[in-house]
Amino acid sequence: MISSIRLPWPWLLATGTAAPPAAVPLSADARIAALDGLRGVLAMTVVISHYFGEVANGVAGLMLGWIAVKVFFVLSGFLMARIILENFQAGNFFQVFFARRLCRTLPAYLVTICAVFVCASAFRGTNWMESDRLMPLWSYLTFTQPFVMIARGDFGSHWLIPTWTLTVEEQFYLLAPVMCLVVPRRYLLQAVLLGIVLSIGFRAWIYGTGALPPMAALVTLPGACHSMFMGMAAALLLRSASLDWTRLDPLLRVAPVLLLAIVLALKTFDSPAGNLFDIAGVPLVSLAGAIYLMAIVRGSPEGQRFENDCLRSLGTLSYSLYLMHMPILGLLHGLILGGRPDIATTAQLAITILAVPVALATAYASARWIEQPMIAYGRTWRWQRT
Repeated sequence: MISSIRLPWPWLLATGTAAPPAAVPLSADARIAALDGLRGVLAMTVVISHYFGEVANGVAGLMLGWIAVKVFFVLSGFLMARIILENFQAGNFFQVFFARRLCRTLPAYLVTICAVFVCASAFRGTNWMESDRLMPLWSYLTFTQPFVMIARGDFGSHWLIPTWTLTVEEQFYLLAPVMCLVVPRRYLLQAVLLGIVLSIGFRAWIYGTGALPPMAALVTLPGACHSMFMGMAAALLLRSASLDWTRLDPLLRVAPVLLLAIVLALKTFDSPAGNLFDIAGVPLVSLAGAIYLMAIVRGSPEGQRFENDCLRSLGTLSYSLYLMHMPILGLLHGLILGGRPDIATTAQLAITILAVPVALATAYASARWIEQPMIAYGRTWRWQRT
């Protein structure tokens, strides 16, 4: 059992028979309200970064979307581990697991891909559509666009840039259950930690040797899976009854701030030709996110703020918002101003601001009429307890 894992930090062990953390719902089907709010904050961080930071005349200080993506990866690994640990003994685990995952992720994704390719055909030849930058349709449908990105040396159309992160997650959905099938439960935490080390080592190998383009460290599963493994490790540790959480709770609240300070220092003092930030700093952001996630789930005051109804509502829209916000921005700028997104002029800024509520409204429509019905159908696939 997970609770029987021997941990190398004896001062953190509970002195008596510890109960599971009270703030952690033991059922994987039980929602953690604060995580819904966290999703909303992360999604809006990505939107603000793409709309107001990552454009030609954007504000550099708003380019924080990559941090939100790393925390999204951590959150995905955390939730995946909870589902697997709770239901892995079900006789139909793989059928139900993949049916629910596909119902959750594919419909809105396919709608977005189809809509962008229809726009590319309708507005082909315009300078704002970027039709020539779209990667082949088959690469999006087979979740292989990161390999095309590496081969071409660019991210493709800005309209579909967020999709590479979904590709990495879809690939991880194959890896995580197989790992739990192959690795004995008592060694699962060690296997996850080894996965973190190997992923960071893969990144170091790329940056140190140049054997692969640097983009491979970003958009491939081996280069990105350390974040999801950190989320899995957080879920495993939270299920351990051996840890004295009353001693750990203050550390969980302070450590993310200290880690982000180290990341800032690495970013500031790393030489222009250096890779220390890419090798060490980026994984430290994921580690900070994993520890912060544990603090939230443990019921920290910071986490309680994410239980706000408005943030939780944003959280329910986060997936569609993440997928669709870039096509909405590009389409509005193209149709109204005949150019690509930017905020250099008053008109451009006004269109970008207008794109925010339009993206939210589109995400709402997608969540209500595409996501929720398909998720409800996915839940009709039930675990067979043995």
